[in-house]
Amino acid sequence: MTCSVEKTIAALVGISIDSFLLLKMLCGTHIAVSLIMTNLLLSM
Repeated sequence: MTCSVEKTIAALVGISIDSFLLLKMLCGTHIAVSLIMTNLLLSM
């Protein structure tokens, strides 16, 4: 019983960490794109 509970918790934690990293990555790319666009506009 405890084994399956631990596996479920581990799976949930893994999913939440994955989605957090994905969100962080997406935010990072968004910021990078914004900076690049700003630099392009300023250089024009």
